[in-house]
Amino acid sequence: MNRRKNIQKNGYCSVVLNPPSCPLSCVFCPSSSQTLNSSESKESFKRAYKNLKHFKRAGFKKIEIGGNDSTEHDKIIRLVRKIKKHGFEFIQLSTNGTKLANSVFLDDLVSAGINRIIIPIYGSNAKIHDSVTQAPGSFNKTIRGIKNILNKKTVQLKTHCLLLRQNKNDWLSIVNLINNLGIKELDISIPQLNVDDCSSFYVPLKNLRPAIKRLYNHVMKTNNNFIFYEIPFCVFGEFNTQNIKNLTPISNLGKHKQDTLSEKYRSSKSNLPSYRLKKKTGICKGCRASGHCDGFFVNDIDRFGTGKLQRL
Repeated sequence: MNRRKNIQKNGYCSVVLNPPSCPLSCVFCPSSSQTLNSSESKESFKRAYKNLKHFKRAGFKKIEIGGNDSTEHDKIIRLVRKIKKHGFEFIQLSTNGTKLANSVFLDDLVSAGINRIIIPIYGSNAKIHDSVTQAPGSFNKTIRGIKNILNKKTVQLKTHCLLLRQNKNDWLSIVNLINNLGIKELDISIPQLNVDDCSSFYVPLKNLRPAIKRLYNHVMKTNNNFIFYEIPFCVFGEFNTQNIKNLTPISNLGKHKQDTLSEKYRSSKSNLPSYRLKKKTGICKGCRASGHCDGFFVNDIDRFGTGKLQRL
């Protein structure tokens, strides 16, 4: 019981706020072409709001707002204010960052109570980034939004980057861009395979080794606060538990079911979609990273295998 209370004190609960549509059409996102009607969008707000009392009773102090993209929802400011009113100590928001190019909107978010904002960067320039988002001008808006945040002293900024075919030759330059902007936090990960055809953007784990080793070495030299997520240690050939994290957290989405997953992606694990399930293989046996690693994404290992990867 004490361990559970400690997790809830230090961990995040999550609410999902889905707008009618997202301005981006990211190559890896199955919902980029989907739109919600007005009643569905309103329902996402109702469910998010209903869960606040549940989370408080459970002892959570920190909360994350996600969605596709939550800043496009007309009630986002109202939700942040309600979260703050319920006494949460820390509010984190994930967004593509384009709307934050509007400094007035960002001011409203910060005034409402946002403490940290997480924004993706998919390329070191507009050509590469926009090839991922499939939205011309998105890179410039995102960078403008990032600079607006950096001018705020009361809100934290974290960035993340997905390793994709589109940006494979740009990974080191992305790290350099983030360092040059003065950003202190970067999460580096891979997309989760929740679409049937991934050949246009996905690099199988077994094929990541040479390029990601160069990226890892560059990160260690330039900013060893950056963290790699959801990638097994054997892909790096390194046992570094400070910069490599491959234990999958399960979000607490609350008592009032937030229907963020279609039936196609439901799994036996509550709030963990099928495309986030992992498993271990023969090369995991006896690996010294075993206790710190959940293994490979099922959708990767079943399709592509482990190739020449070896246990540590």
